[in-house]
Amino acid sequence: MHDLVQVLAGGCEASDVVLARPVAARGIGVRTEGETLAVTADGTVLGELLGGAIDGPVRGAAADLIASADTARVVPMHLPHGDAREAGLSCGGHVDVLLQRASALPAAAVERLRAGCLVALVTDLVSGRSRAVEPGQPVRTSTSASPAAAAAAAAGAASVAVPAQAQSPDEQGGFADTVRRLLLAGRTAAAVEGTTVVELFVPTTHLVLLGAGTLAEAIAAQARLLGWRATTVGVAATGVGAVERLGPSGGLVAFAHDAAVDDPVLIAALRAGVGYVGALGSRRTHALRLERLRAAGVGDGDLARIHGPVGLDLGARTVTEIALAISAEALAVLTRRTPTPLRDGAGPIHR
Repeated sequence: MHDLVQVLAGGCEASDVVLARPVAARGIGVRTEGETLAVTADGTVLGELLGGAIDGPVRGAAADLIASADTARVVPMHLPHGDAREAGLSCGGHVDVLLQRASALPAAAVERLRAGCLVALVTDLVSGRSRAVEPGQPVRTSTSASPAAAAAAAAGAASVAVPAQAQSPDEQGGFADTVRRLLLAGRTAAAVEGTTVVELFVPTTHLVLLGAGTLAEAIAAQARLLGWRATTVGVAATGVGAVERLGPSGGLVAFAHDAAVDDPVLIAALRAGVGYVGALGSRRTHALRLERLRAAGVGDGDLARIHGPVGLDLGARTVTEIALAISAEALAVLTRRTPTPLRDGAGPIHR
């Protein structure tokens, strides 16, 4: 699997390179968000989609786009159950794939992706161009769709072709609500809104583990299973620098058991807006910790963001069980969920 960041790291930005990424799926089951496949004019391929199950059709569609005057297309594809199972997926279904010339990505978005920053991309299927949107700012799209393109979109045509020389999107219309909805999920996701594709690319979760020993090793191992990154630090200065680079998709778990080490790193994480902040210790230990941080000037709102005692109540006793409880809580917080059994909920399982 390659995500857009990895593909762009390979220098795939030319006009004769097509980037293919799924933007909607129905019935596919569990899949990895953010997968990207790049196809060059000479047929070279980087990455795969859905375990390789649709790579052949995507390569063919990408070659057609390269040979055309279009900049982008959304192409619906069917994945039979047999092919899905061979690719390691639970079931088949339908997937809409956005094919776009790599040169249509804005340079600012490419730099932000390479730097590991959160990026919201809005692709106008009339012009084929994408633009980066700062979360919280209005998202605009074009209302100048050609009659043919608008009719094709309304009719759910097999694909929507985009002229390469079309005008850039104007400032009419808006999709800010879609960006906000994707942000609430806390993970890489996409949505198709008429002739506009909205994509949110959330950096890979990075946990900073402030402490050492078997618990750090167990949490790091759990993070690897989740596809996350984990960095273990033991010195306050190093920890402060590490958490200041995390951002809202990252997390801190503090268990150095030394206030001189834990406290300054916790304060730095809160100031940096780190998405998940957890601290190991008993309820009494945590109460004393809050008193120290309050005396250091940390407000009650920020103090409430510290998850301590850290972890979900799963009945964990062993080191590996505790690591699971901590990682599960971090996942729930980063994806804005309140942990409950799926059987007690309603609506779609995957939201």
